[in-house]
Amino acid sequence: MPMVAIISAPAALCLNGYLLNETDYSYLYIDLFFILSQLLFIFSLFFLPKILNNKFTPAYAALTFPWVTTASATYTVAQNVSLPFISSEIVWGLAVVEIIFAVIVVALVTLRYAWYLLDIRKFN
Repeated sequence: MPMVAIISAPAALCLNGYLLNETDYSYLYIDLFFILSQLLFIFSLFFLPKILNNKFTPAYAALTFPWVTTASATYTVAQNVSLPFISSEIVWGLAVVEIIFAVIVVALVTLRYAWYLLDIRKFN
C-alpha cells in the first residue's frame, strides 16, 4: 500500500529538473507540472490514513522519496518563479508546509524502520 505514494513523484521530478537546468522558463510547462505535482501529492495523501493503520513493512520507505521530491519542487518554484495564478506568499507557505510534512514522514519512517529492525534481531 505505501507504494501508491510514488504516483506523486514523476511530475515533481520533471518540474524540479526543469527548473534547476533551464534559465529561460516556459511558464506553461511550469504551471502544468506544478498543478499536476500538487494534485498528485494531494491524491497520495488520501491513502495516508490507511497506510498508517497497516502494520509496518520495509515498503514504507516508498513514502519518503515522492513526498520529499514534491516538497523540493515546490520550494524550487517558490525560490525561482513567480506564478501568475497564485501569490508567491502562498507558494512559499505551501513549500514550508510540504517540507515540514516531508521531514515528519522521513523521521517516522526512520523510527519505524529502526523498531522493525530491532524486532527482527530479537527473533534471530
